[in-house]
Amino acid sequence: MKTSLHQGDLVGVVHKGQVLIGILLSEKGSRATIKFSGQRRDLELPVRELTQLQSVTDSPSDQCSLPELSDLRSLVLNKKDLTEGWWLLEC
Repeated sequence: MKTSLHQGDLVGVVHKGQVLIGILLSEKGSRATIKFSGQRRDLELPVRELTQLQSVTDSPSDQCSLPELSDLRSLVLNKKDLTEGWWLLEC
């Protein structure tokens, strides 16, 4: 069973060979608009291609902000998650 996505969720996607992380802005039917950090503009992508990384209900902080670099560096991944992430980056 696939988890349902909600506005503000942190999602990941492989787009044109690159792994991207963004915030779900809106969902309309089978398409979703994702906000990416940096210079990237918002993209409209099929919902089936998105992977939920963090639900809005998991994070009480500001729903439209991406994690800070220092927060990402402080994460410790278990072996399975680390292996899956490495595999995504290598593919």
